[in-house]
Amino acid sequence: MKPVDCSFYSRCECPLCPLENNPLAIWYTEDPVCKNPEFPIIINVMKKLKKKQAEGFFTLRMLSRDFVVRKGIQGIDPDLPSSIKNPEKEYQRREELWLKRHPELSEEKKKKMRERGKKSLGFIQKPLSRPSIFEMNDSKRVITGPGVDILQKTDEKGGNVR
Repeated sequence: MKPVDCSFYSRCECPLCPLENNPLAIWYTEDPVCKNPEFPIIINVMKKLKKKQAEGFFTLRMLSRDFVVRKGIQGIDPDLPSSIKNPEKEYQRREELWLKRHPELSEEKKKKMRERGKKSLGFIQKPLSRPSIFEMNDSKRVITGPGVDILQKTDEKGGNVR
């Protein structure tokens, strides 16, 4: 399949098309994201990198893997020293190094990360163990505040009992 065969070809402005399979194609976070839903991993990684404002460029091999995108992540530095005689070989070396440093997530690792995320969400969503101000608890009124815990007995009408 070629890029022109893509149903999104006329609307997509992404310079790196997964259908091209061009090893020299590159993508920067300032560039638009691919619109073809046939490539969910590539689209997801592009969006994450864009959100983290990653510097440098990314190749199709880099974007085709599911890896953890953290703040401060960087792609390949496009600047080469003038002493480099074969730039293409140097970029390939940098790409290989980047791929080693950013391993693809295994299904087991993804499962563990999801479970950890669910646990932390459950912790956040748990109700507070302390009752709120003037919360009615059977026939007792609880008054709470910073450093205050006063339990008052009340009668059936809600009045204080001394």
